[in-house]
Amino acid sequence: MSVSNQDFQIEEAISEGKRLADDGEPEEIILKFTETQVKMIQDLIVALGVSVRSLLDYAINYVYYQRNNQEIINTIIELSQLDNREFNHQIQGKGNKHNKNEKKIILTAEITYKLEELGMKEKIYECVVTGITLLYERLISMRQKTL
Repeated sequence: MSVSNQDFQIEEAISEGKRLADDGEPEEIILKFTETQVKMIQDLIVALGVSVRSLLDYAINYVYYQRNNQEIINTIIELSQLDNREFNHQIQGKGNKHNKNEKKIILTAEITYKLEELGMKEKIYECVVTGITLLYERLISMRQKTL
């Protein structure tokens, strides 16, 4: 008797949930975006009717969905090579609540699993920005070009 992919995913989710329950609450990370990225985020949340927090999760989910696409891999590599000293994009802890460029992402079991599968647990910012950029290009930019 073989185990289906869905059964495997269910078992993985249960295991991850148990691990997180043992570890405590999900980790919260503050991501600091550029003005251009904030504009893209604002356009996407209006177009999709979702919260910022949901959009950040969707961005990671989209990169995970497209993980075999060479374009995405190249984008992540480019972002990874930016000089981190000039742009501190990932902040542990609470951050400045009044800075509109800082957005909080909660690393749920599902998101953590996908980041680990992508090998991006230490490159959350790069993954999120890649997802936002691709979603924006495919949903907003394409629409503006056709109007």
